[in-house]
This record gives sequence, structure tokens and C-alpha cells, in this order.
Amino acid sequence: MSLEALDSLLEWGQQNHVKIPQNVEFVYDELRGIHCKSKDMVTDVLKFELPHNVILTGVLAEKVFGTNNTTWCKFLLAKLMFDKDATLCDGTDLTEKFNPYLNALPKVVNSPLVWNPRELELLRNTNLGNSIRGKLKSIYKEWYDVVSNMTNKKFFEVETISHDISCYENFEHISSERMYDDILSNTANKSPAVWYSFSAFLWSHLIFTSRAFPEYIINPECDPFSVMLLPIVDLLNHDYQAKAEWSSNEDRSFCYKNLNENLKAGDEVLNNYGAKGNEELLSGYGFVLENNICDSLLLKLKLPDDTIRDILDYEPDIELLTIDDYTTFAFETEMAQKANATNKKTVENFSDGIIYLINVQNPRATVLKLLKLFSYLKKCSGKESHKDLRARFDGLHTLRGAIEQNLSAMKSEPVFTENYREKYDLNEYRLYCASEYRKGQEQVLKNTISEIRAIEKEWLKENKHSLLSINKILKNDTQFAENELSSLFQGIDQEDVAFESTFDLLIIWIVAKAKYASFPSKYEWVGKQFNELHRVIGDAIDIDVQNDASAFYEEFFTSKSEAILPPVTLDEIQRAFMFVKYNCFTRVSSDETILVKK
Repeated sequence: MSLEALDSLLEWGQQNHVKIPQNVEFVYDELRGIHCKSKDMVTDVLKFELPHNVILTGVLAEKVFGTNNTTWCKFLLAKLMFDKDATLCDGTDLTEKFNPYLNALPKVVNSPLVWNPRELELLRNTNLGNSIRGKLKSIYKEWYDVVSNMTNKKFFEVETISHDISCYENFEHISSERMYDDILSNTANKSPAVWYSFSAFLWSHLIFTSRAFPEYIINPECDPFSVMLLPIVDLLNHDYQAKAEWSSNEDRSFCYKNLNENLKAGDEVLNNYGAKGNEELLSGYGFVLENNICDSLLLKLKLPDDTIRDILDYEPDIELLTIDDYTTFAFETEMAQKANATNKKTVENFSDGIIYLINVQNPRATVLKLLKLFSYLKKCSGKESHKDLRARFDGLHTLRGAIEQNLSAMKSEPVFTENYREKYDLNEYRLYCASEYRKGQEQVLKNTISEIRAIEKEWLKENKHSLLSINKILKNDTQFAENELSSLFQGIDQEDVAFESTFDLLIIWIVAKAKYASFPSKYEWVGKQFNELHRVIGDAIDIDVQNDASAFYEEFFTSKSEAILPPVTLDEIQRAFMFVKYNCFTRVSSDETILVKK
């Protein structure tokens, strides 16, 4: 926004009775852009008031198009900005009326939705980078559903947007590069062909996501999802610590109050959009905050419908969450709170996946929820519960492995092809935003891994007498190391026997103890669990266990034994494998397999 456009907007506001405190001023600098500052010491509440007649709401869209919803509000703003013809409403040309506000709106919001392919590489292997294509298609569909509807053709000349329609209908087959060149660059350059093109609609969509307020603040009877645009008030920058209040008066004017009574001369007057992490800020608003204490990382899990149904029906202590569980209005009404508390989720609620948000400052709360789910997913069939110790440890290490894999992927460097380097510029501010966003995401992952380690340490300490490692076995079972191990490999060159993992050695120990009925008194519980397992399952060995056990048997015995019949049978290996599956977990950090006492 130019200073000239700012002056024109403020003058327009004065003519339309917008109330701005006398002890503030709007200024510009290269670092902060347009922002509001106090001119002197503030000892009272600062109050801005915006009359209803200068607020852009769905009522105007209904008067122009005959329909009142957020989608048509976006079309209205696009029309006001890009249509050369007048937009009449009750005899008033809305384009002329709101022209100073339209001229003050940004040319483009820095949302990654309109970044060029080279800039998008900066977000490789991040949640935001991975979701951009899907988000774009969702917005594109919102536009397409309107322009392809025959009843709406009175507003549009479909032939002029045939290319936009074709791009949507072939969305899955169009590369990101072509999508940017043909469609998104027109949004980024604010140069759509016609006001009802997708390029124009996307620009309007980004204005709404970055500047809109919930309409129910001034109109409690409206749809709770309706939004509005507030000229001048939307110039106030965001800070999650700002003390701000939104309200309305009897005339349905919008009132903003800054409740910080300790502002000094030169301090910025700020608004508060809520506790938003950099992913949400960058995606919706086009900026990031350094060291954002509200930073969070979104983990999305896709599970089979039957699994989700079983959890919903039989595991009330496992929380399955969607993005709606984290999305609240600026002022959540009592009715909305009750609806959230009473609405029972169904499988259909999770068609887009199960969502968990991990906060940079408090990862443990979400980690504990995730651990219950992962323990459930790792519990063995039969009588094992996700609350059992083995399932909990197995779930913990599976979760840790997944988080560490995400962190490793996120640290990978962006790949710029020569074509991208030559064809697309790299915006320095977007480079900065991507860097800060990645830094925050990596910190959340690191904090999460640290939290998982801390929980594991607590569990290991609490349950040390219920856990048995190979190191303990070799220390306390000398009979196995000195006699039984060698007897199992009679006729096999001992130099050919090498165990690459504690898992392999644990299988052999179980085989030896079961074969010779020689479980040490200290570990008699292992023998009891082994016998109980096979009493329950009988000869029912999982097909995966059969395959893994056969490969193990081939590697250690069949291919190496000089005897016609090896000392160990395939059945004994299969039973040992089955026992390890039902009674052990493997630590991610050390690849150590641990037996668990039930």
C-alpha cells in the first residue's frame, strides 16, 4: 500500500464516520509496513468504531447476486476489484463507494498458495508444502461449483473462463509449474482476465483468509461461519499477547478496544487473531513470527474405517481428533461450546484423517494422546489391551520412529532445478518466511522427541523389574551361553553363526529354554508366559510369523547345517517368533528387543 492510498483510506474513513482515537497514527516503514502507533502515553482504553454501512458483509453479496454466503462474498470482492462496470446495490455503486478501501488492499498476500515453483521448493517435506496442492484444489472446487452451475450463468460468460474450467477439470494431470504459469501467476500479479476468473477468486479468497472477521460479532443471528471485512481496523497487525476486545453496539457498528493501558509513545497498537502457529499464519496471512510460542505441528493419520469404528465404540479414553477440534472462533459462543461437547463423532468425521496438533511449548499433552492411539494400533490380537505394558512401549517406540523420520525428512535441502533458477525469481521475504517456518516445525519435532524420551525414561524406571534384555540374560543365564547355545548349532561351523540383532539372539534363547525346559528360576515368568501363549493359540501361527520364521530358519539352520536333521525344528522357531511378537518390543534408539512381563 502506498502512503497516498493510506491517506485516501483514512480520509474516506473520516467522511464515513469511522472513529479512530486521536492519540494514534498510521505510519509506514520497510520492516513493519503500514502499522498503527500511539503518539503519546496511553492511560485509557483505545477504541476504534466502524459504522455498519462501511463494513463488507454477506448482505451486500445477497443484494448483488441474490445469495448470501462466504463464497459469494469472495465473488463480490473480486467484482469490486476487477470489474470495470459499476456494481449497483440499492442505487449505490459499491465499487465507487469502497474504492479507497479497494486501493488500499495488498496486491497479493504472501500465502504459499501463490508462490512460484522455485519458492515452493523451500517448503519441501513440510506439512504446509505437502498440503498446498490439496488446499488449492479445494479452493478451485469452491469456485468451479459456482461457475459451472447453469443457474449462475446470468452473472458469468463461461466462454471467457473456459481455460480456467479446463484446468480444474484436468487438475490431477497438470503440473505445478503449468498451474502457476497459467493460473496462479495472474493472482500473484493481480492481473486476472475477468473478475469471475479463478485467478480473481483466489486473490479475493486470500484477502478474506488474511483479513476477515466473524460477522456474528455485529450480527448474532447470522450463520456462525459468515465473515466480514473491516476497512481500517484490518490494518492493525497481530500479536498473540495483545489485549484486544471485539464487540458491537446497538447500531451494529464494529468496536475494537485495545485494553493495554500501558502503551508508551511510539508503541504499536496491535490486534490479536488468537493463538496461531506459523503454519496457520503463513498459510492464511502470509507472514510468520520469530520464536512463535504458539507454534505447533500437525500430524495427520489415516486409519481403516473399521479401526476408527472400533475405537469410537469401545475405547472412550482414546481421543480421535479432527481439525474442527482445534478451530475456534474469536469469541466462541456458549451454544458452540455445547455443540462441541455433545456432538458424537462418526467414521465420516475422519475421511480427511485424524489430526493431532503438537504445541512447541507443551508437547506432552498431545504426546500422551498419541501414545494411547499408537499403543492401541500396536497391541496384539487376543486379550492384550492398549493399556498393557508391552503395547504401551511398542506404541511409544513406533511413535518416536515416526517423529524422527519426519524430522530427518524436514532437514533435507530444497532442490532447485536449473529450469527453476532461470525461470523464477526467489522472493527474499518468502525465503525468510519459509526458513522461520521450518525452524519452528523442527523445534516442535525436537521437543516432541525429547518428551517421548522423558516418558520412556519414566516408564523404564517404573517397570524395570518387568523388563528383560539380552544383556541381563547373558549375565544371569550362564548355562545358555556356555552349553545350550552351542548345542543348538551342532553340525554348523560356529564362524558362520553371527547374530546381527538382539531380536535374533532372543529368538534363539527362547528356543533353547523351551526345548530344554531350563528357564532360570529368576525368569520362570518367561516360561509361564510362553506356555500360556501356546495353550491359548494352539497351532494357530500368524502367516506373517510363518514367513519370517521360515526365513530365519533358512538363514541360521537349513542352509548351514551339515546334519540331515538340524537340532532345531521349524516349528520351534515359529513358536519362539510368535512368543516374541506377543511379548516384546524393540527400542528405536538402540534396536534392542525387550521382553515384557505381563
